[in-house]
Amino acid sequence: MATASLEQRYRGRSLWLDHAPGPLSPRPSLSGDAQFDVAVVGAGFTGLWTAYYVKRDRPDARVAVVEPEIAGFGPSGRNGGWVSARIAGSPSVYAERHGPEAVRRAERETFSTVDEIGRVAREERIDCGFEKAGTVDLAMTAPQVSRARSEIDAARRIGLGEDDVRVLEASELEQLVCVPGCRLALYSPHSARIDPGAAGEGSGRGMRTRRRGHLRADRSAAGRPGAGAVPPGHTDRGPRPSRHGVVHHRAGGREAPLPPPLQPDDRDRAVVGGDLAGARLA
Repeated sequence: MATASLEQRYRGRSLWLDHAPGPLSPRPSLSGDAQFDVAVVGAGFTGLWTAYYVKRDRPDARVAVVEPEIAGFGPSGRNGGWVSARIAGSPSVYAERHGPEAVRRAERETFSTVDEIGRVAREERIDCGFEKAGTVDLAMTAPQVSRARSEIDAARRIGLGEDDVRVLEASELEQLVCVPGCRLALYSPHSARIDPGAAGEGSGRGMRTRRRGHLRADRSAAGRPGAGAVPPGHTDRGPRPSRHGVVHHRAGGREAPLPPPLQPDDRDRAVVGGDLAGARLA
């Protein structure tokens, strides 16, 4: 595909990618067999964060990020643009199963994760518009008001206080947004906004140039557990051996089947997980 057509295709993926200031172009493919300590399949947020922390903790590690398109091509570059705290699901249900302290720790961990994203963006100079200003949830109907009050009650039961989530007074809400007919509003400071296209592409550039090492990207087609055709850990250009693991993410929203149970003498370990996916793996 011509460079101009490819650029247009990428920019048409989302508003975020369309506003990317620099050129959007994939990295060259690896020319042949290569040896790495860790190979990460997919340059979405899950893959890039994995590579980032491997290099942070093991600066001498040889890490490859294998991606057929560009960093952030999949849902990582075309989501709603917010960095949300709070665990998904019902804290009350989780507390019944695991206890309120476990839920409180999980909630606190999501809070710190938002701050960690901001820290990395600043430290690595990723210009992605990260701004932590919190989130406001509006209740417009009686059922929504009931759910909002239940959310506050559940938060208090697991130990979250007014500094974590609270009801906004009418005068406070008016300073933030004017919504006629709003019956109740909740505010939490533990969320941020972000430009996901800039975050993905900026993270990809940072991975390739960061002082702790060099990461490679690859446009060749790669195998994943259960996919057939190309064996896991290989590409259509040959194997990409790794000493410690091959980390896969979801493919197009379809989770790949788990591989057979690992044996003690397995050298290459395949891990399937994460929520982010490209249109295809590479």
